[in-house]
Amino acid sequence: MNKYTQFYGRHFLRIELLLAILVTGAGALWACYGGAPVIIGAVKNNHASIYGALASVDGSLLGFAITTVSIVLGFMSTERFATIRAHPAAASLWKTFRSTIRVLAVATVVSLLALVLDRDSSPSLSLLILCAGLQLLATLRVARCIWILEKVTMIMMPPARRSSAESIR
Repeated sequence: MNKYTQFYGRHFLRIELLLAILVTGAGALWACYGGAPVIIGAVKNNHASIYGALASVDGSLLGFAITTVSIVLGFMSTERFATIRAHPAAASLWKTFRSTIRVLAVATVVSLLALVLDRDSSPSLSLLILCAGLQLLATLRVARCIWILEKVTMIMMPPARRSSAESIR
């Protein structure tokens, strides 16, 4: 592993948060300097359906993240999981799950608030940009949870089934 991979491995939550902030900030700057009419035009007369869909998807993914934690907790006491429990990176596993659940919860609440507060008659560009930034961060966190769940599943599979599962990829 090179030093960049090691750095990313130790600080991936912060790096993904920074990435989401930078992309959202770039979008906000673009909106401030001429992009607002394009953004407002793209969502015109669709605010309720966009925010409703976001709240629904975020809520569903929140359930997925909580279920993933339950699955991993169920495996924690098994013998195959002993090496992971003893590994220093085990703490980052739980940190990732907590962060994902928090981000999805905030994204769900903000999407619901935007559904109530942002109207087609008086659109709120700030709420739209905030929702977009939270969706980006939530996507990064959910992708990380899927990666973790995949790795846990591979660890828990018997070796014979593991090799056949890896060959499918």
